[in-house]
Amino acid sequence: MNKKIDGVIEAVLKPSISPSVYGLIGRGVSDIKSNDRGEIIFIMSDGTEINIGNLTGLSLPHASEDILGGVKVGKNLKIDETGILSVDITDKVSEDNTKPVTSGAVYTEVGNIESLLKAL
Repeated sequence: MNKKIDGVIEAVLKPSISPSVYGLIGRGVSDIKSNDRGEIIFIMSDGTEINIGNLTGLSLPHASEDILGGVKVGKNLKIDETGILSVDITDKVSEDNTKPVTSGAVYTEVGNIESLLKAL
């Protein structure tokens, strides 16, 4: 199974791979893909495919407020086709507690909560 990947590859190449990669200079890489073994394959402008193998030693840091990195999408989260992460909410209150509700749904269900609390 081949997958198309987009991005920038930065790595320290093993001595056995370096000559192959440096031999590509001037030929033009038209595409990059990976196979089902995770090997990186350059598609050259002349149609030649060059498998440079797995790039070891690469890691993706965990994303934080200050660091761009990898995240796993958990319960009640979704990612759209542009990569935007959002909370998967509903505007209907339900007993099964499967999704967070909007403030509008709370207002519809119980009314103005601030007024209700003041009355107590």
